[in-house]
Amino acid sequence: MQSTHLQVPLKNLRPGHEAPNHPGNARVTGREDGIAELAAHIHARGKIDDLLVYDDGVPHTYFVANGNRSLAALRMIYGEESSEPVDCKLTTAERAFEDSLAVSVTAKKFHPVDEFEAYARLKTEHGKTEEEIAKQYGMTTREVLQALALGGSLSPHVRDLWRQGRIETEVVHALPMVGQHDAQDRLLKKLSPEGRYDRLVVTSTVEDASKVFRSKIAAAASKLARR
Repeated sequence: MQSTHLQVPLKNLRPGHEAPNHPGNARVTGREDGIAELAAHIHARGKIDDLLVYDDGVPHTYFVANGNRSLAALRMIYGEESSEPVDCKLTTAERAFEDSLAVSVTAKKFHPVDEFEAYARLKTEHGKTEEEIAKQYGMTTREVLQALALGGSLSPHVRDLWRQGRIETEVVHALPMVGQHDAQDRLLKKLSPEGRYDRLVVTSTVEDASKVFRSKIAAAASKLARR
């Protein structure tokens, strides 16, 4: 079936799991997570994707198979009884649950490295401030600063390893203790000359990072003492 585009008043849309005959929202856990943040993003930028809706036999009502979090965010912005038109695509009641499941299963969480690089690009190429990024994407300024700080504290090599899943997140979080990017790369090479970074454990990494950190402090103190 080819999807049909239509506009539906917000007040005539209901969550898929409320459908009486063909409940069409596969997501149970986390249905209400991050709605305020999503509402802030929609308010700032508008809704990006159409809702996928279906008729389940209730007069003047469409149920949402995919986009239930967007529906909740739109209700937060405009109110449940709003006549605000919402762009939708029509599917069948029989396909609604499978369509919802397909989207939920294939959805991927934004990787922290991708998040850092995206925010950094917004700053350098689009001239956005941390405050503007936070407001636009429904975050706090602190969250944006933390994402930028973590990504910026890691060497490009470490970021690539993390993105590829070749190094554990706990190990990644320990590496900024080493300091400069080249020092992180040297430490990884020392810990695993064969490049099997996925075998590293956070305890050994922290201990080695701490040794490097302490040696830097000792060297700096010695340099000051000689002045």
